[in-house]
Amino acid sequence: MKGKKTINGSESLPQRIKADILTRLASGWLMPHAKFPSEQSIADEYGVSRITARHAILDLINEGVLTRESRKGTYVAEIEEKATVSDSKELNAVLLIVPDLGISYYYRVIDGIYTTLRRSGYDIVLRLTSDDSLLERSYLETAESMGIKGVILIGQTYTGINVDAIRNINARLPFVMLDISIDEAGCDTVHSDDVHGAYLVTKHLIELGHRRIAHLSAVDDRLAGYTQALEEKGLAYDPELVRQTHWSVEEGYSETYKLMRNNRDVTAVFAANDALAAGAYKALVDLGLSVPGQVALAGYGDTSMAKHAAVPLTTVNQEPVKAGHEAARLLIEKMLLIRPLSAVENIVVPVRLVVRQSCGIKEALEIAK
Repeated sequence: MKGKKTINGSESLPQRIKADILTRLASGWLMPHAKFPSEQSIADEYGVSRITARHAILDLINEGVLTRESRKGTYVAEIEEKATVSDSKELNAVLLIVPDLGISYYYRVIDGIYTTLRRSGYDIVLRLTSDDSLLERSYLETAESMGIKGVILIGQTYTGINVDAIRNINARLPFVMLDISIDEAGCDTVHSDDVHGAYLVTKHLIELGHRRIAHLSAVDDRLAGYTQALEEKGLAYDPELVRQTHWSVEEGYSETYKLMRNNRDVTAVFAANDALAAGAYKALVDLGLSVPGQVALAGYGDTSMAKHAAVPLTTVNQEPVKAGHEAARLLIEKMLLIRPLSAVENIVVPVRLVVRQSCGIKEALEIAK
């Protein structure tokens, strides 16, 4: 253990030490069945007396977080399994607002959120917006009355409409916005580095020799990364090659089909997610174009369809489980009073370019940022 930890807050010292230990356990500091540090080690790390450390550890034992075995020591207890979704107001629960459960990316984000929350004894109340901004607003406006301890909102492009409701709930409850960053909201945020991810894809295509690269756009950050790479390589931005979409396979197909009929000089297509890329692939095949022989294809998200497509897809891994973990960690820190409600932290999760055969590479490679 390196140095001494500083613990702030209004609770008693043992309670604050216990809260900090809970957060560290939620972050994967020690796994179930691992031996827990001795009372003296905890006392030294936090700069407190051994009796203070003992009170914190005994509380964790009484709550079932730790177990003590005679003549052996103290160990991290097994994680208690709970239902992942519940409406009970009696639970120590967090409200999780999700735009769409039809996208596998969100399942992996939820996995990171739930795994981290349950480590600290919190359950999840799940609400689905189905991309409806009014429904999202209604959940935000009624969150406090539900008796939950905090809110995680997985945002979409429309979420900015509800910034006033976000500010209101953020002033009253621990709140984290995930997958989108809105400066005016004034809350903790977690989002992947999509500008850099799109830049990596476009740069990779340019380095393979492509000069006419179409982009099926759905997110401003990914369009910005695409544009940045073109500018860096001295290539002109052509608005005819950028098509706005709403994520679906069907739009990937229709927009690619229309674009390629009028722009047969395009030699690469970069889709803003893997579903769009799947639709683009079908359109290219229907137009008699081979992938990657005549047209290179890249997506975004590294979903299961990317690896197992007819031609495995070059794409970007956004580390969704890590993003979910970071969102839950930020929320836990405020729920346990380790950070004040007014504190704001913005976490950008690094992304990785995963190169597969759809761009003409025979062996799958993973390129670091």
